[in-house]
Amino acid sequence: MKNKIDFYSFGKISIAKKEYNSDLIIFPDKILDNWWREKGHLLQENDLKEVIEFEPDKLIIGTGKNGRMKVPSSLINKLNKQNITTELYKTDKAVKKYNKRAGDNIVCALHLTC
Repeated sequence: MKNKIDFYSFGKISIAKKEYNSDLIIFPDKILDNWWREKGHLLQENDLKEVIEFEPDKLIIGTGKNGRMKVPSSLINKLNKQNITTELYKTDKAVKKYNKRAGDNIVCALHLTC
C-alpha cells in the first residue's frame, strides 16, 4: 500500500520505512514534509493550498497527539464546498483512519506534536 504509515508517536512518524520528525502532508504520490502553518496551531486555508490544488476526495487532518491544532468550521465548510470531505481526529486516530484508505484519492495532513 503506497504511503502507508508504519508508526506514529509524539513528534515522529514512519512512512514506507522512512522516519519524519516534523508535521507533514501525505498525498497519494508524494509526501510534503516540514509542513508549517502561518499561525502554528490554527489551520488556515493558505496552509492547505497544495491540498486544495490537488483536489482529493477526502482530507484527513490529525490535530496533534492532544488535539491542540484548531481547525475553524469555516475552513471545513469551504473545503466541503470544493467537494473535499474533511475529517478531524487527534493524530493517533487520524493515522488509523488514513491507513484504512491509503492509496485512494485521500490526503492526510498531520500535526505530530501537541
